[in-house]
Amino acid sequence: MRNGMIALAAFSVFLAGTVLVADGDDAAACAAAVKTAKVTPMQAVEIALKAVGEGAVAYEMEVEIEGGIAVYEVHICKLGRRHTVDVGCENGKIVKQSDHADLRFGLYKWNRMKTTIAQAMEIALEKVPGQVIDVDLTDAMGTPKFEVDIYSEGKVKEVKVNSSTGQVTKIEDD
Repeated sequence: MRNGMIALAAFSVFLAGTVLVADGDDAAACAAAVKTAKVTPMQAVEIALKAVGEGAVAYEMEVEIEGGIAVYEVHICKLGRRHTVDVGCENGKIVKQSDHADLRFGLYKWNRMKTTIAQAMEIALEKVPGQVIDVDLTDAMGTPKFEVDIYSEGKVKEVKVNSSTGQVTKIEDD
């Protein structure tokens, strides 16, 4: 199954109520959750894809801490519907699942995607060891690429992986 999607929003930065999303100082807390988790980000994506069913394509994953519980929030599209599946970091169980119609998701050409979101995470971790805290698929300048944010050595590094070739195109501080 090929995963990929043009993400409509860049790496998100917010702390609202009891939801902690990986970024800046908060990235350390999310990275700590991933480091001690029994479920890897790649496994969480596979669990979420299985829950949505055949033909589902994952295009984004981020770590969140909601009410003290760490979850992988996986965004998926299937047949013009956008799905969000929260997978528990500790047990791999689905904590929450929702979907709604979004016709924009039926318009993208998936055949250009040769690299899955899980493969992009593995490729990025080969270059920058650490904890994956966020992955987005963007289509800047007509070249789809995964932007994999990894918490490493006390800071967030962004590794860009070409979704067609699987090659790392850039590594930078986020």
